[in-house]
Amino acid sequence: MYSLIFSKPSPLRGIYYQGWEAENTEGARSQFMTCQQATVKLKSLLNLDTTGSGRTLMFYARKLFPGRHDASVVLPHMLEGSYNYFMKASQSAADILKQNIMIAGLRKGFNAYAAAMNDPAGLNLITTEQSLAKMRLSHQASYHLASEMLPQLNTVLMLLCISLFPIMALALFV
Repeated sequence: MYSLIFSKPSPLRGIYYQGWEAENTEGARSQFMTCQQATVKLKSLLNLDTTGSGRTLMFYARKLFPGRHDASVVLPHMLEGSYNYFMKASQSAADILKQNIMIAGLRKGFNAYAAAMNDPAGLNLITTEQSLAKMRLSHQASYHLASEMLPQLNTVLMLLCISLFPIMALALFV
């Protein structure tokens, strides 16, 4: 995922960036960066933030191991051990899950991009989402109706069977 996001940054598109260093300054403003510029900045910040002295790692280390002074050293080793255990146990399942997540994310991203560009695909996306919502509502209504009607129908059919039994028994002897 990391390599896919940072593989080919666009020199034309961009984002508004306001980093954590701007939180401490009064009246900090976002600055526009192209994707190429943001890639360099974000890569360095991600590497810095996930090292032993990074803010995110320290936050979770203090939260998971309160009172331990070596929490920032213990947490990466424990994470690595648990990831290795689970990756060995479910490597193929993880690959399938990652692939499905990436496919779904890319599909939604492409559809959202087409909708943002005022493309006819945007109308297709909107109608698809509306039809899925209507389908879910109709299923919900059907489930509610069935939960009310099936017990009544069961009672009526059982009474019909019980009331027809003597008539059928008499018909056998006639």
